[in-house]
Parts: sequence; structure tokens; C-alpha cells
Amino acid sequence: MATMVQLGEMDLNPVSRHPLAMAHSKVEVMAFGLRMGITLVNTLVTNNKWMASAQLIMSWCLFYIVW
Repeated sequence: MATMVQLGEMDLNPVSRHPLAMAHSKVEVMAFGLRMGITLVNTLVTNNKWMASAQLIMSWCLFYIVW
């Protein structure tokens, strides 16, 4: 999880051919929103199954954006 957060803060991923890996503010805003969503789910959701599902989906989206 920490690795994906660190990768989300990179300006450019040189091994990626994904267009969202370019260094522009849209990717940074999307990554920040996903990290904020993961934190909010961890804080506000009390059911472990819902929390794990939401965090897994948002982590996958963060990984997809970064990769």
C-alpha cells in the first residue's frame, strides 16, 4: 500500500505507456483524491468487509493510474 502511495507521488513513470502516467496535474489530482478516499473509508466505515472492499477497489484504481 505504501509503495503505491509513493508511486502516486512520482511525476513520471518512465516504464509506463499509459497516457495518464504523463506528468500533469490531472494524474496528481486523481491520485490525491484516491488516497484521500482510502483514508476517509478507513476512518468512517466500521464494517470490515465494506472497508476492505472499498480500499481494494480504490487501491486498484490508484495502481492503474500510476502504472
